[in-house]
Amino acid sequence: MQYCIVDTDTGGLDPSVYSLLGISLIKVSPKFEKFKSLHLNLLSDPMVISPGAICANHFSFDTATIDYDTALLKITEFLGEHRYIPVGINLGNIDVPFLHKYLGINNYNKFFSSNFIDITYNYELLQSLGVIKCNSSSIASMCNTLGIEYDEYRIHESSYSSEIIRQLARALDKIITEVKSYLQKANWNSNVL
Repeated sequence: MQYCIVDTDTGGLDPSVYSLLGISLIKVSPKFEKFKSLHLNLLSDPMVISPGAICANHFSFDTATIDYDTALLKITEFLGEHRYIPVGINLGNIDVPFLHKYLGINNYNKFFSSNFIDITYNYELLQSLGVIKCNSSSIASMCNTLGIEYDEYRIHESSYSSEIIRQLARALDKIITEVKSYLQKANWNSNVL
């Protein structure tokens, strides 16, 4: 199975109320090297967007150009016949519920595994093991701790944040690989990671 960075722009936090505004996908290698990316700005009728989401996502009606049916065709073409393990931040809380609603559960399951990699979980696991010395797991804290430069103004735009998520995944994968190697040399069962 292959990996795909998944991030969405949403009109709010509840998919039963708010619109899906954008989808960003990056196909990556097992070491999170970038292969290919796709970003779609979606247009629905009606567009239901909270004022906070307009600000956070820097949403503009001028850039929302693709309807959901066309988006589904473009995603199908982009992902092809492969099924991917989605990688992201807060996937289970925000992205997956919105994608279930707007792509349909059957389409989602055609594209993606039910398992996913949540960068925040991996980061917090390394914090709890004492490998990472930072008390916060916000995107800004993760970037600062792992030495990843980011634009605070754009961090909530999926077209931008999906690349930041890829860089975070790559940095965390390197750390986890080092920890596993150390544990194996110490003759400790590293299957927990």
